[in-house]
Parts: sequence; structure tokens; C-alpha cells
Amino acid sequence: MRRSAALRGLKVRPVYVHERFGNSDAALAHLVKFAATFGRRYESLATRKRFVVFGDPNDALRTPLDSYGTTYHRPFGPFRYWG
Repeated sequence: MRRSAALRGLKVRPVYVHERFGNSDAALAHLVKFAATFGRRYESLATRKRFVVFGDPNDALRTPLDSYGTTYHRPFGPFRYWG
């Protein structure tokens, strides 16, 4: 794990990030903006172990997500979720 000098000696703990988007386009826009703005800094602070997506992203979103070794979980049945 690469960590900055300021973080050496700190306990390593898991971090769980939960994000929710209205659609694949919004998620992709966030992913691109986050990577451009914080990507290198985030990678210096954390090692990604898993990337899990709940839903059915479109192909445009799947392409960058696949580079993270993403696991996908589709919705169960034709139920309307979260309102």
C-alpha cells in the first residue's frame, strides 16, 4: 500500500463507501470527475479491495467499472426500489 508520509504509522482500517445515483449517466459523470479531481490522492490513501455495484449499469458505465474488477448484482425481479 502506498501511503503518504503523514499517514505512516496510523492503523489500517477498512473503509466502506456507499454511493447512489439516479442513473448510469450520473454515475459515469461522477466517476470521471472524481478520478480527475481526486484519483491520485485517493489511491495514495486507500487500496481498493472490492468494487460492488447493485443495479444494472449501461455499457458506457460498465467499461470503466470493469477495470476495477467490479462485481455486479442485478435487482431481484420487476420490483420498484427506493421510491
